[in-house]
Amino acid sequence: MRITSMHKTTPAMEAGAPPDPQVLARMGPLMEELSKSGVLVAGEGLRPSSTGLRLTFFRGTRQLRSGPFGGPNGHLAGFTIIKAKSLNEAIQWASRLAEALGDVEIDIRPVVEEWDLGFCPRPEGLETTRFMLTHTAESTVQDDSPPDPNRLLSLSTVTGEMAKADVLIMSQSFQSRSKGTRLNFEGGQCSVTDGPFAESKELIAGFATMELPSMGEAIEWAARFAEVVGDVEVDIHPLCESDNQG
Repeated sequence: MRITSMHKTTPAMEAGAPPDPQVLARMGPLMEELSKSGVLVAGEGLRPSSTGLRLTFFRGTRQLRSGPFGGPNGHLAGFTIIKAKSLNEAIQWASRLAEALGDVEIDIRPVVEEWDLGFCPRPEGLETTRFMLTHTAESTVQDDSPPDPNRLLSLSTVTGEMAKADVLIMSQSFQSRSKGTRLNFEGGQCSVTDGPFAESKELIAGFATMELPSMGEAIEWAARFAEVVGDVEVDIHPLCESDNQG
């Protein structure tokens, strides 16, 4: 199964503080191990919410608010990563997604690149920026209820257009939140809460999508991640298998 592990932000991350060099040094071997094991599908970090936008769509009306902002008002239902020439272009694609999803809240966050971390200069001539569009679940949707076929068709149409426009990198939807797990690592101790759980109060700082045989193995990798970064909260979600992976 494909599983996404999403870790929450910290005050230091939101303040735009540079990553701890020691954490970066420890993270490299872990990501290399994940990659060599054949487990890792994709993984990215996000810039602070002060660099992003939040779009709220309700009954055909769009409200747009610049960051920084607080945590999501509902449960994350999925995400899409695109490459766009500007934030305005990303907003246009987010609006198209909202047409397919209905009433929804979408956060637009730039993805952290190697040059953001000082590993290399930004490539000359690069015209695009990668953005992650995270969207919340409808409050009216019940756990384990079958997806609306018309909604799935509309969403597939939009992601298909993104692919044709060479904008889409990947798009993922989560299974019912009752199938998820929330891990809280603090002071060397781990607490585990099986879904469904209360809505997230914190912003997402990054994610890793993995191909694994069980949720148990995903929890083991999350624990390895916590050993590197320290105290952190991680939500683990099984993914719907019909999504466009770019």
